Amino acid sequence: MERILVFQTWGIGDMIMATPMLTGLRKSRPEAKVTVVAGSQATAGILEGGLVDDVRVVAPGKLRFPELAKVFIGFRRERFDAAIVCTRLSWKIAAMLRLFSRVGAVAGDGPGYSRLWYTHWRPVRPDSHRVASNVDIAKTLFPDLTPGPAYFSLGEGSRLRAQEIWRETGWEGRKVLGVHPGSGAEDKEKRIPPEILRNVIRSFLEEFPESGVMLFLGPLDRELVPLFDKMDERVRPVAGAPLDAVAAVIAKLGAFLAGDTGLGHVAAAQGVPTVT
Repeated sequence: MERILVFQTWGIGDMIMATPMLTGLRKSRPEAKVTVVAGSQATAGILEGGLVDDVRVVAPGKLRFPELAKVFIGFRRERFDAAIVCTRLSWKIAAMLRLFSRVGAVAGDGPGYSRLWYTHWRPVRPDSHRVASNVDIAKTLFPDLTPGPAYFSLGEGSRLRAQEIWRETGWEGRKVLGVHPGSGAEDKEKRIPPEILRNVIRSFLEEFPESGVMLFLGPLDRELVPLFDKMDERVRPVAGAPLDAVAAVIAKLGAFLAGDTGLGHVAAAQGVPTVT
């Protein structure tokens, strides 16, 4: 049986953009055991529901070198046949997989100098969507792989919590616009300028007065609350819910508007019309 290790240690959106490759891998290699290394519990939760066989949480940027080396030496004992390093991740992951984990086949992309550490390598293509780049990396190992649908796990508990949130708004059955104005403290350049967003919301509510707007605010978006507070009674905040419940709420929206953020990818993965 093939044992395949996949590294995607970036954020929520990046993990979702890896799932078409993972669903394609599951279809083309149903007998393989696939283990994914995620960078946080939140991103690991995206893969629940049986898409992969195992998910490990490792945050390379938060570990000292001796701790990180120990993790990769641990992979050696599991005798992985191949590893896929998702697009644009550091070549140092490939180096450690070759040196410490002794994985025989390591696929990834990167700048020209990085190819030394991969057995299967392709240059980074800035004009290629990351979904396509991840698939192309995997195809260097498995040429017959075709991408599957994007994936986001939604359990029954998250759906029930979403129903509660919808009942609280009184908008059940309406076409509602979801808006994510934030992006976290470290990625403020991804935010839509608040005044532009306020104008979009006003215009939307003027054109669709019977509709409403759900404003999604995470723990790192608190500074934005005063900019939208008391704007209109048809603008309701959604805050404090866990990611899986937020995703279940988003799945019921008529459309979603966001900057280049994880929640935008969550909406797109569930087939919600999304403007980014």
